[in-house]
Amino acid sequence: MTIVGISQNDQRETDAFLKEYGVTFPTLIEDPNGYAVSNAYGLTNVPSLFLIGQDGQIEVSSVGWVKQDVEEINRKLGIGQQATPVVLFKPGEEVRDFRAG
Repeated sequence: MTIVGISQNDQRETDAFLKEYGVTFPTLIEDPNGYAVSNAYGLTNVPSLFLIGQDGQIEVSSVGWVKQDVEEINRKLGIGQQATPVVLFKPGEEVRDFRAG
């Protein structure tokens, strides 16, 4: 499986975000002249997350921050890689269950 981010921000802002949050997966910059990728997936809010299966079908779609959806994507990625899912949230860490995009 491959994780790819799509940023609607410019390169400078995207690089700063990736550095601040320790994001290491490839992140592409959306073309602000038409937002072709965002429109192709019907984005209405950011963040939006999609887990796309090997068959090209969307397995999980999440709009805004939904902790349960992020955990489900993490679980499915672990299954796909035949590995134990990565621990996303540290014990005692305050992570909201939901935040609108």
